[in-house]
Amino acid sequence: MPDVDQGDLARGIKSVVRFKCYTLQNYDMTPLNHTEFHGLRTFFSMPYEPRRGNNRPRNEQTIAKSRERICGFLGWLKQSGRSAKPSFVHFEDVHLFLDKYVEGYLRSIRGLSHGSIGNHVTAAIDVLKYRTAESSGTRTGNPKANLKIARLMRTRNQEQTLAERERNDTRQDNASSGIVWEQVLEAVRRQRLVVTKLWDNGTAPSYKLAVEVQHYVAVAFYTCMPPGRSKEVRLLLGRILSERESQESLQNHITVLQGRHVAVISDYKNRQKWGRDTVELPTDKELLLNHLRWLMTPAVRHLLTRGDNHGFLFCRRNGSSFSDASAWTAYLSGIVGKHSGIAGVGTNALRHAFTTFMETSTDDDHVRLRESVGRAMRHTGRIQQNVYNDVSNLERKRKAVEFATEAFKRAVIQVDSDGEDEAAPVRISPPIGAVVRFRDEQEGSAFGKVLRITSGDVLVMALRRVSGGLLTLDGTKVLRKSLTELAWPIDYETAGSDYLVRTGATAVDDLAE
Repeated sequence: MPDVDQGDLARGIKSVVRFKCYTLQNYDMTPLNHTEFHGLRTFFSMPYEPRRGNNRPRNEQTIAKSRERICGFLGWLKQSGRSAKPSFVHFEDVHLFLDKYVEGYLRSIRGLSHGSIGNHVTAAIDVLKYRTAESSGTRTGNPKANLKIARLMRTRNQEQTLAERERNDTRQDNASSGIVWEQVLEAVRRQRLVVTKLWDNGTAPSYKLAVEVQHYVAVAFYTCMPPGRSKEVRLLLGRILSERESQESLQNHITVLQGRHVAVISDYKNRQKWGRDTVELPTDKELLLNHLRWLMTPAVRHLLTRGDNHGFLFCRRNGSSFSDASAWTAYLSGIVGKHSGIAGVGTNALRHAFTTFMETSTDDDHVRLRESVGRAMRHTGRIQQNVYNDVSNLERKRKAVEFATEAFKRAVIQVDSDGEDEAAPVRISPPIGAVVRFRDEQEGSAFGKVLRITSGDVLVMALRRVSGGLLTLDGTKVLRKSLTELAWPIDYETAGSDYLVRTGATAVDDLAE
């Protein structure tokens, strides 16, 4: 009985079942191997399995990744000549697995990171838990098996601790190291301008307009609301379902509940834990809903699908649906890269950028905002902080340092920070979106657009000179400046997506002084 069937591949599992050359391939598996994998899959995916204890059932993607790592060890056994017919029983030799395979092969030869090694050890733990449950019929099993699992778990925990330390050490202290959320929003703004120019010529369906509207709707789903994962958006149905149809549907779709348009997400990563999930679309129809409804009209659907009645909202150039996650990632990154100049921005990068932006916000009720964002993005608070929050270590500690500093001033120096330096000039922060001037080491006098203001720092997207006083945004260059380095207000006006600066160089220098 095959442990990965065609239904799995159709749901996108094939992205993690592309085995590396050393792993045990399907055609090399014995009937025992298929039986073992099928049993392992059933053991971890059944909604109710007493032998599994309190552990929740796993989704197909997680099980497929574990299967890939198990096949890695079995294939290594076969290629190294240690066993002609490797099976799950070889995981019982924990010394061989840890000393020869993990240390001798994965770490020394392949050079895997601590996190990847931890994942391989976790796969071995899965096998031993399954074998223990199968042999004893209970969760506890025999003491010797539990000692083997305990040793593997200790090794796995050590690797995960080192991986976390490694991630903290390599996390950049500069906010411009990756894409910033405001850069994403600027790319969406430019895509909307493209749609608006075509829209002004009339909303009669044309292929070019339909394509550009689909581009805008795709990125708007990830930006006017907390960004979801790949399949949560790319597998949305291409029509609005009635309330009754919605209750019966197992696919991701849009429906109307209590007068509000909502996205119903039934197929997502941790759906077995959270179940069917819903999130409201923005109430301002100009942001997304008007374009979405136009995109769903029969005439537009016929243009985009080219007669391929697959039923999904988003289509590729040939009219087919985005059945593969990698194609959807390339599609999104192409839209963002076209307007920002930054390549490789997929759904995961968008989730990182938004979470980091949220963490640097000055919302009064930050705890509830963090909880709401985690719910909307369908992950836990721990995952949000440890995985998606890219705020640097320096920034995370800054508020604690400022808190201690203020207490020190009041108690030791006996200075009230609210009233100190009354004679000093008050620095007023420029508004978000304002054009400011600053000194650049290479270009001398430079201009930028204010993206974000944190405690004492301003995030600025550089403006590149096109001709004369005409400037355009350089989406690849985001700088962190202090308030004392910025000169404003600057007299300017917008010209499409560009900026025409009227303040002369002498006046700008006077402002800086």
